[in-house]
Amino acid sequence: MRTTGTASPIHGGLFIAYGLLVLAVARLRRWSLPVTVVARAGAVPPFATLIFERWAHRRGMLGSDRQPVREPAPVG
Repeated sequence: MRTTGTASPIHGGLFIAYGLLVLAVARLRRWSLPVTVVARAGAVPPFATLIFERWAHRRGMLGSDRQPVREPAPVG
C-alpha cells in the first residue's frame, strides 16, 4: 500500500536531516566509526535516537560542557 500526503515528504526530509546532522556532530566531536554507525542506525527504530542520546550524553560525547573541541584559529 502506498501512502500519499504531506507527512511522507516531511518525514523523509527529517530522516535525511538527522542523518546529515549525525555526520556533522560525529566529525566535530570526533566520534569513532562504530559510534557514528549506531547513531545513524538509531534513526530507524522508533525512539532509538532518544536511547542513543542518553547513552552519549552520559559519556560526554555530546559536548554538554559547552567547550569547543578545537581551538579557534588565530586571526591576523
